[in-house]
Amino acid sequence: MKRSTRRLIDDHDLILRAIEAISVEAKNTTDSGNFNESFWIDSIDFIKNYADGIHHNKEENHLFEMYSQRGIGKEFGPVAVMLNEHIIGRVCVNNMESALQNGKTDVQKLVSSAREYCELLIQHITKENQILFPLGETVISDSDEILLNTLFDDAELELGGNQTILHYQNLVISLEERAGILEVVK
Repeated sequence: MKRSTRRLIDDHDLILRAIEAISVEAKNTTDSGNFNESFWIDSIDFIKNYADGIHHNKEENHLFEMYSQRGIGKEFGPVAVMLNEHIIGRVCVNNMESALQNGKTDVQKLVSSAREYCELLIQHITKENQILFPLGETVISDSDEILLNTLFDDAELELGGNQTILHYQNLVISLEERAGILEVVK
């Protein structure tokens, strides 16, 4: 059985690939003045529906709740910091989305908000992987792990299951290709 935190770290790996593509495209947009609207729409889709919708759902509704029940509170300390950073990240994404609306894209606001989001998430993921998850593993029992894995499976199924996860994995590959990180194989 894969540990629940290992599953979240695997999610983090995919999210970090998307973050790299977004960072590169932000630089490309600034340097060249070329604006690829579909890239940014797809980036926001990934962030809202995978990073926040699937991944943060598993953390906030299941893992952090379990941590709280086992003595790692949500009101202060590392879980509180992570929850606050989830909120800040949502503000960044809402700013990205609003920069694309109203018929005229505010490219400067979009790029600035994207960069802020990327910087936040890189630091956030590092803190979860290196501090919170190892701490949490000290309070999670084997039976808790079984329950968390079941809850994670249910959460993923509720949001479309493996088909949805595969869609977002492929979307990240597309973002990487469009940002120039991966060569398109023909």
